[in-house]
Amino acid sequence: MGRYYFVIFLVILALALPSCAESTDSVSEAEKIEAGVSATIEAQRIESSISSTLEAMATPPPTPTALAELATPTTVAPTEMVTHSAAVAASPTPTEGATEALSKAPEVDRDALVALFDATSGPSWPNKANWNSDRPIEEWGGVTTDENNRVIRLDLRFGGLPGEIPPELGNLSELTFLHLGGSELEGQIPSELGNLSNLIVLGLWGNKLSGQIPPELGNLASLEILELSRNQLSGDIPAELGNLSKLKELRLWGNGLSGEIPPELGNLLNLRALILGAWLGPNHIYGGNQLRGQIPASLENLTKLETLNLSSNRLTGEIPANLGKLTNLFELGLSHNQLSGEIPQELGGLVHLEWLDLSDNLLIGDIPLVLGNLSKLEELHLNGNQLSGCVPAPLQDQLIHEVEFPFCPPATP
Repeated sequence: MGRYYFVIFLVILALALPSCAESTDSVSEAEKIEAGVSATIEAQRIESSISSTLEAMATPPPTPTALAELATPTTVAPTEMVTHSAAVAASPTPTEGATEALSKAPEVDRDALVALFDATSGPSWPNKANWNSDRPIEEWGGVTTDENNRVIRLDLRFGGLPGEIPPELGNLSELTFLHLGGSELEGQIPSELGNLSNLIVLGLWGNKLSGQIPPELGNLASLEILELSRNQLSGDIPAELGNLSKLKELRLWGNGLSGEIPPELGNLLNLRALILGAWLGPNHIYGGNQLRGQIPASLENLTKLETLNLSSNRLTGEIPANLGKLTNLFELGLSHNQLSGEIPQELGGLVHLEWLDLSDNLLIGDIPLVLGNLSKLEELHLNGNQLSGCVPAPLQDQLIHEVEFPFCPPATP
């Protein structure tokens, strides 16, 4: 009797193993992990099947006909095969696999930081606290990690870093803040930085970076601040930057960028600051770029814009009247270009404007009296043009700098 049931068991086992093996080979790693979730349900099903078998053992032995039917292969639904074989093959367990992945993540981050240290003469850094040591990376100077020991912030501003930015920084997949400004970095911006999908702030200003802006930076869907000013960047502004729908500040001044301003920048509906031209600091004017062509009409879409500076370029054509739609502007700088035509009357609607610089262009005609509506205006620069007329009288008591034109007489009651 026992030998008889042992034979039955061997027959069932011989039929099941090829099916399981074939299915196991075709199961991907992702399916193994998914199968682990249903492993408990599968175990319950197997337990129920065993109970049924034990009950069957209490019944009389099957007839030869029944035994032949039992030996006939049965068709198994593909979904059942995958579930069963994946559950068998899932080793290590999903929990163990996830733990292993987490343990490797800090190793990847550490390797990226070490690559930066090696590429920028780390031993000569003025502040290299715990870097490239056996201390946890969250104790390395300028490094912040999350609860999983992933690097989320790297702030080495004014760190005096020479050398080049290593592409390995693109492996810091949880990074939200990367600031290497105010150093001596050279070479090109690695395209691998476009892999940092969680990045919110990218600050590389004040270095000696050269080459073109990588179009891959347009993949940084979470980016809010892009600061690449005061470098030696050249070439066109990538149209892909128009994909950065969350961007609030775009600062590219003080480089050697050429080409036209991409109209795609008009897609940046959350933009507060667009600075592609010279910046006026205390007792100093920092350079613009070499951008040419006309000011894109699409900039009228940037209704949240507070600062628009396109000064010190080679822009031509007229000042677009639709800039008057940017009613949240505080600063408008278009100086040192080759802009022509008259000053648009629509600029009189920029009621929040505090600074207006149209100097050193080819502007003609009278100074619009509607500029007198700019009740918050403190600085007005119109020199270096072919303008005529006078500055509206209401501005006389609010401008903090002298103007190059006489003020109009006050309007009579």
